[in-house]
Amino acid sequence: EIASQKNAAFMRAQVGTVVDAITLQTGGANHTEALTDNYLKLNVSGSHPPNQWVAVNIEGVSGERLLGCPVADSPVAAVTQELYRGQ
Repeated sequence: EIASQKNAAFMRAQVGTVVDAITLQTGGANHTEALTDNYLKLNVSGSHPPNQWVAVNIEGVSGERLLGCPVADSPVAAVTQELYRGQ
């Protein structure tokens, strides 16, 4: 009980922050499943290719998942896009 309360509080504390996450798989047309750099499950808005690092603005929590949208002008996004183009 205490562990789940602390986990929920930690997830709520992430709202309004920007985290780095790696995309896993598309969860449909509306979101892509991802994992943050500290292993929290995350739904990123939009469809993104797997295995890409993205900076994500955390906007909310749904159950045991964070919800967010990518930050387009982040250094992580720029490096990822450059690496993706080079392949």
